[in-house]
Amino acid sequence: MAIPNYLLPALCKLIPVALIWTQCLSASGIGIVASTDFETPGYTVGQVDSKQHPLQSNKKAGDSGLQVSNSDQIQPFGPNNQFLLLNGDKSAANANGSGTGGPFLSWIQYAPEVSTYSFEFYEPSGQGGDARFGLGALDINASRGYISWIINDGRFSPGINTRLASGTLPVLKQDHRYVIYVFYNVTGESLPIEDLSVPPLEPGQCALYILDPASGNWIDGGRYAHTGNIHADTFVFRAFSSDTGQFFIDNLKIGNQLKVEIPEPRNIPLLFGTFSCIYIALKRRRNRM
Repeated sequence: MAIPNYLLPALCKLIPVALIWTQCLSASGIGIVASTDFETPGYTVGQVDSKQHPLQSNKKAGDSGLQVSNSDQIQPFGPNNQFLLLNGDKSAANANGSGTGGPFLSWIQYAPEVSTYSFEFYEPSGQGGDARFGLGALDINASRGYISWIINDGRFSPGINTRLASGTLPVLKQDHRYVIYVFYNVTGESLPIEDLSVPPLEPGQCALYILDPASGNWIDGGRYAHTGNIHADTFVFRAFSSDTGQFFIDNLKIGNQLKVEIPEPRNIPLLFGTFSCIYIALKRRRNRM
């Protein structure tokens, strides 16, 4: 549809403002700072090691409790897909038929004052036992844990150095796909969680929210506080030697704001380029008149 001539002067004034706005967004670094769907070439089927990013592991020879799996045997997130399998039980077979489990430690080296961590989550039925995730100083044990969660047969409980500050502990269905969101705020002030009509997140707390994609419903998993004096610098997936749980994750995203739908960084330059092309075309058209 052609742009009416009487709108050209106004558009020529507005588009430079939009260009400045997109440049500011790009410079601000707002958006996803790291993400992975565990597909190649970043990840290949097999054990995760310390050279892979953004999720790394302290893989030891023979350990198979944490590995990238394909969908040949199981399809928690659909066909033709790679995902992360986590199994803490040395005596229990991995659900994909590749070995047995064992203790594992895997981490993302990123925990600024404001951050969002999200991932698809699926816990198979039939095994039971604890498995863990959360924030810490390269671990979530007694000496390094900040705020973390234990999940066992769909039931969440606070991890080490963690207390439930408000709300209720969530209970999920097994053999069902969810998207888990962890919101983290240590700025010293209350901050809103964008895209959710919920109370602001208090300083020094984490909020846990869980989306059920099948129904579109959100589960409020509570607000949590740290009970020690640890400074978090990593997001961790963990099974201690006594843990025997198994679960799967996929589409891991880390963002530097409290927001559900965090924009991909590549969208900002695309938007900038689009506005630039429109602006140049309008200027040329106006000059010919």
